[in-house]
Amino acid sequence: MPPVDLVKYDRDVFDRRFMNCWRRQAMVGLKDRDVPVELLFFRSLVSTDQIFEQIVKEGRRRYEFTSRFLDNSDLNQLGVSQVMLEPERPTDIVTIAESAWSVDNVVLLAGDVFYLPHCPEFRQKHTEHMITLVGRRDGDWSIVDDGGGGILCGYSYPDRVVFDFFENCTMKRMREFSVGKSPANARGDFANTFLSVVSDYTDSLWFMNQFEAYLQYPFSSRIEKSERLRDFFSIYSGSRNSFAQFCKIFPELGPLVNVMEDISRQAHATQKRIAGKGGDFEGDDATVSFASGLFDEIARVERYVKTFLTELASLDSRLDQQGVQQQVI
Repeated sequence: MPPVDLVKYDRDVFDRRFMNCWRRQAMVGLKDRDVPVELLFFRSLVSTDQIFEQIVKEGRRRYEFTSRFLDNSDLNQLGVSQVMLEPERPTDIVTIAESAWSVDNVVLLAGDVFYLPHCPEFRQKHTEHMITLVGRRDGDWSIVDDGGGGILCGYSYPDRVVFDFFENCTMKRMREFSVGKSPANARGDFANTFLSVVSDYTDSLWFMNQFEAYLQYPFSSRIEKSERLRDFFSIYSGSRNSFAQFCKIFPELGPLVNVMEDISRQAHATQKRIAGKGGDFEGDDATVSFASGLFDEIARVERYVKTFLTELASLDSRLDQQGVQQQVI
């Protein structure tokens, strides 16, 4: 079934390089309700150590990457609360969704894309996924999900499709986000939280010097290495693009915007280049050389960012009468 409408959002800001399906859709839903979600992007400054540990060493897929991004404490600072629900029957979904819509909450449903006709995995592959439920009338649901090219689109499906999607998923879950009034000093509060996080931020950049050695690692196949490196660059690219959005909010962080966006573009280009070669990219000397050079550039950029933020955090901070950080952020 073709999409019935296009969900308006900034695809260059809210994409799935760093955010998985539910985080991206939650961010879009909250933004649509005028929540200043860009303040949450300070958590996207995750270290290369953290990305290496989960993606390369442990072999997690991109969408399994975990961090504190979109955790409840940060959401609460924006007047947003998140509740995880575990419905048992399709009728529970209807009840929960209708209650959420009555107060304009964002509600997401987990399920198996094997049963969603618009997904590439339809009748081909069982994969857990989350969609946004936006309405139901006369047994027909309106949902929001990824369409072609990573664009969020609106789709309409009868009960049977949505219920099959839900009932055949291992984990029966829903997420509901309720939106209250954002605190008047949210901007200043996030500035202070960010400064406290920066003071503890570390990154050894160990993997930046291990790329070519990793290619010789005998206990992973070429396809596994390709997938893990592709996902490494996806997480890194998306995280730095997201962090740039946070930097745009505060003039004092302005010098980092172009730096973050530029390294993000380079990492994204490398991700696509590796993906295009599949499991055979190791045999392409140009791609290997390109990726190796990028790791050197990432190390240089990350050292600069760490120095910049350390110096910033060491300054005295003051709040003006509106509670907005003046000297530091």
